[in-house]
Amino acid sequence: MTGHRRLSLPPLFAAALAASIAGAQAPKVPTSEEAQAIYRKLLPSVSRERIGADVRTIAGFGPRFLGSPAEKRTRAFVNDRLAALGARSIARADAPITHPDASSIGRLTVGGRPVEVRPLYPDGVRTNTCDLSGPLLYGGRGTLEELRGKTIEGRIVVLETSGGPAWRNAIKLGAKAVVFLEPARPDRAAFEALFSSVPISAPRFYLPMANALPVLAAARRNETASLRCRQDWVATPGRTEIFELPGSDPSGKD
Repeated sequence: MTGHRRLSLPPLFAAALAASIAGAQAPKVPTSEEAQAIYRKLLPSVSRERIGADVRTIAGFGPRFLGSPAEKRTRAFVNDRLAALGARSIARADAPITHPDASSIGRLTVGGRPVEVRPLYPDGVRTNTCDLSGPLLYGGRGTLEELRGKTIEGRIVVLETSGGPAWRNAIKLGAKAVVFLEPARPDRAAFEALFSSVPISAPRFYLPMANALPVLAAARRNETASLRCRQDWVATPGRTEIFELPGSDPSGKD
């Protein structure tokens, strides 16, 4: 086993080293005008079309959960693009990474018909594993005004994603689970609001719009449904990799 030793410098050597560092010329920081001139020079080489094409390609791979086929395709794509730019890998570190199983699927059964729902990323260690049943209820955006007068306790509540953190109201009022509807226009901020920094012991799922009509109809009639899912924590080999991209400015060589 290799140990670590603390490096101790003699006082005179330490003083000389500090003096040499203090006397070294600090790198010149460009002024605001100089920085703007640099950006103006670089701007013609930036292509909105190429950036858009890369974004569309990566988005087309699908959800990039760790260990998923889309995540592996994205890594390969990025490595190929970096190699094309002349970058070379100078360091890598492999280690297992624990994460929710990306292949987990939930089944929401209404009237004998199973509908596929996707478990969200867990809040903390509590995954969306569940085997429960209860009446469906449509709760709009989950605001207290929209839930007023409705029995929430023991229900599987169907909500819009546009309510921000208001979905927590359904959990506080005793909902067994929450199912979020796919929006007509996805919004990153709205999706980020579906997560909590505090572990919440209630499963949450995402319902694709293609499967939503029968669920919405059943929710408006308060029909009973069952919800089952097995979402385990799994370990997947992960890699951190550092690339070196050569520059073109000779003054920055060292």
